[in-house]
Amino acid sequence: MKNTIWFWVLGTVVTLFYLFGGVIFSIETFSSKEFLIKNFGSNADIILNRPWWGKLAYALSIYLGIGACLLLLLRNPHASWLAYLSFAGMVIQQYYWWTGMKIGSTLKGFDWIWPIIIPMFSLLIIFLSFFYKKQ
Repeated sequence: MKNTIWFWVLGTVVTLFYLFGGVIFSIETFSSKEFLIKNFGSNADIILNRPWWGKLAYALSIYLGIGACLLLLLRNPHASWLAYLSFAGMVIQQYYWWTGMKIGSTLKGFDWIWPIIIPMFSLLIIFLSFFYKKQ
């Protein structure tokens, strides 16, 4: 069955968002301490002190989200399972942000968009996978 143009537009936007997140995660994980301090400023301390389970949740959220998006665009019905697992990683990541990092006290200006938009995109993948299944 043919999908609407909105399915393709939203699927592509979400895929690009998750690919961007994968690049950021790779930079944060594999860069030197000096690079992080120079380019991330006050957030470098947060990145450097992230516990292993926080990094694991971040990685699961991002890379399973990329897989879910790609399977979704390839019209594979298994995309929803990866979307659920990515959502679980996002929930753990958000838990760490709000409790472990106390992100609410460090966010300024435009930074407030990330704790809001990340769950929205995660839920959008799940919605799109249901939309595809119903067609």
